[in-house]
Amino acid sequence: MKTVFHIVNVTRAKALRLAMHGLLIADGARVTAADAEIRFTNEDRLTGSLESIAVDQLMWNSPALEKATPFQISKIVELRMPGNTAPGSNACELVLDLSNGDVARGKLASVNEHSVMLDTAFGGRMEFSRSMIAGAKIEATSELVYRGPTAMDGWRQSGEKEVWSYGRSAFRSARIGGIGRDDLLPESCAISFIVEWKGDSCGMKITVFSRDAGNEAAAEGYELTIQRGNYRLKKCSTQNFLGIGNSPTLATANKAQVEIRASRQTGLVCLFINERLCEKWLDPDFKKDDFGSGLQFFSVSDQAHKISDIRVAKWDGVEEGMPDARGGIFKRLPAQAAVNTLKDGMQLANGDFVSGEPMAIDDGIVTIKSPLGEVKLPVDRLRTLSLKALNSERAIRRNGDIRVYTKNGSRLVMRLEAVEEGRLVGLSQNFGQAFIGIDAIERIDFNIYDQALESMRAGGEW
Repeated sequence: MKTVFHIVNVTRAKALRLAMHGLLIADGARVTAADAEIRFTNEDRLTGSLESIAVDQLMWNSPALEKATPFQISKIVELRMPGNTAPGSNACELVLDLSNGDVARGKLASVNEHSVMLDTAFGGRMEFSRSMIAGAKIEATSELVYRGPTAMDGWRQSGEKEVWSYGRSAFRSARIGGIGRDDLLPESCAISFIVEWKGDSCGMKITVFSRDAGNEAAAEGYELTIQRGNYRLKKCSTQNFLGIGNSPTLATANKAQVEIRASRQTGLVCLFINERLCEKWLDPDFKKDDFGSGLQFFSVSDQAHKISDIRVAKWDGVEEGMPDARGGIFKRLPAQAAVNTLKDGMQLANGDFVSGEPMAIDDGIVTIKSPLGEVKLPVDRLRTLSLKALNSERAIRRNGDIRVYTKNGSRLVMRLEAVEEGRLVGLSQNFGQAFIGIDAIERIDFNIYDQALESMRAGGEW
């Protein structure tokens, strides 16, 4: 085991003793949810707590150190903060995709021809330049019933041996086995998560509406199997397949966002991969089943898998979109033509489409300038926000830029200017000056334009 005695001013013998007692963390050792952690450029890690941070160094407290110790930012890859993520309190939030890859989430406050204003949970009101915005969508958050994982609490494994472990806001599998949770799913629900895998393909089973989430062979609910780029949906009570298909993403990549929408009230099951609707299946005999409310992830391969950003939300049981893929062998629902919502108008939560552009927002009501005149709609009825195309710009890179991940899922690059009153003060062309509460931060990446360290970060996600 490596230690950080060459960075920390302690003796080699003392460092080794501390390492044996688990106080120094290196080479992928397990980190508990209560620990913060800094990761160094030589791959060493040190748990503890952040005392202060400046532009060129941070002060770190740890049981392995006699007192708070400064570390140079140039020697640090990332800082991970402890703490749980929680569902948002707003009825809905606007998600802005920025031209440099940033993502900002918050409550839509106002919009004009130059900027979009968000009320954020991490930095208060922030103003984003429209020339820097690549896309915008609205997500319901009041219907969110679970977001995590934040710990193993409430989850149980399918076998006697522990196959899955928790760390850094994710579950990781070491071999074949499952992890599940009972009493989690509403009658109609949308379950989304990010799955990553080592090896040539993903090998997962996801069971929804089971009665025993620790059982490896559920007798109720639906089982989605993803393997070698293919997927298939099976009804557990009859063992009948409801549909099959394939996805190039699952066959060629090592990471995907998967969303399953399923309803015990309508018998509809939908599959989204990277936000694209792939399949819609309808179970004609759903009323005959006695469903549960459990969810299980099961690795069918010895190759490692990681599950993160799990979200469970209520759903209305209706989906009017058009699948991108083919291959289902069961009953399909009618599809409607796709539209370019960013360019032509806005899509509503029920699938309807409104042509036009937002003019103003007041007390949760958006006024839309449409070919038929002004239309007023509650913001929480929208699913996309139309923004008239501007000359696209991209924020310039600056020395001292850091990448901040917040606990509500935002990701922002900014130049660190100062730290004051428990907040990071940063500057970016995307949003000007921002004050981000340290308690709202999940992770900070340093030296983000060093390609070797970027590769280390990507590989270190495991």
